Amino acid sequence: MKSEYKLVKLLFMKTTLTIDDNISAKLKAKLKNSSDKILEDIVNETLRIGLYAEKDLKEAGKFQVRSRALGVNQGLNYDNIGKLIKQIE
Repeated sequence: MKSEYKLVKLLFMKTTLTIDDNISAKLKAKLKNSSDKILEDIVNETLRIGLYAEKDLKEAGKFQVRSRALGVNQGLNYDNIGKLIKQIE
């Protein structure tokens, strides 16, 4: 019986959050653009998107750049960029 009470308490738990002004403004703007949702729905939807995006980024792993040799054009001096740009033009 005690565990059932805890489950019910968790399902109906209310939490107070302090939201930064810039985030609050964006949430209110989303609310104005949505005729069928209340602020609570907008906040939950936005949090859900952010949390899933964070999970997806972790699963994706680190981004690595694969280098490849491009070769060097004969007759171009890469030490002096200004002169190189003049030669290319």
